[in-house]
Amino acid sequence: MTGSASLNDPFRHRLDMISKRGGASPAEPSPRGIVGDTSTAGAGGSAMLPKPPRQVFVEQRVDLSDAMRRSGAGHIGQPAGFWIRVCALVLDTLVMFVIGAMVYAALLLVIGLPRPGTGRGISLAFQIMPSLAAYAYVVIMQTGAWQATVGKRAVGIYVRRSDGHTLTIGQAFGREFAKILSAVLLYIGFFMVGWNREKKGLHDIVAGSRVVHGKL
Repeated sequence: MTGSASLNDPFRHRLDMISKRGGASPAEPSPRGIVGDTSTAGAGGSAMLPKPPRQVFVEQRVDLSDAMRRSGAGHIGQPAGFWIRVCALVLDTLVMFVIGAMVYAALLLVIGLPRPGTGRGISLAFQIMPSLAAYAYVVIMQTGAWQATVGKRAVGIYVRRSDGHTLTIGQAFGREFAKILSAVLLYIGFFMVGWNREKKGLHDIVAGSRVVHGKL
């Protein structure tokens, strides 16, 4: 009995100490992985928020690239030099000649061959319509999905705005009419492509366009 009483003395001493503190039991350690006390968080403490998954940011980048492709924006490309543009011009001249000849033949079928007594309007139609059709071909091709005429497409170059977007119809028409200015100035506006660092002709500067390399 004496031995058992001596063994219970430490436990009695501990119980007496607990009763003196008001019956509070020792705090148990928080489980691993839980930050802070749950009672403190409920009373206004801040709880750690989980980090957003990286997948959200990946999806945002994909959506942004899709929007850029739909708007036509993107990498502008390496400027095309003088001689490759000359090659494209030779090919496009042949294409424009064929288009002009087809329009002229259509006018002959509809109106007939102009004669000395034919009205002035008919004569102007034979002179202007083939050229307008050829210019319309250039504008439609450069503002379409190809962003290039047949000649430019054949040599692997295309036309874009200086900011990388597709030319508008107004800009494409303005670029073609600005070529008249380049030709009037002793063709200096065309030769500017050879010594300009950005390979821009005078008509490119006026229209805010660039001719760059691209994939076929």
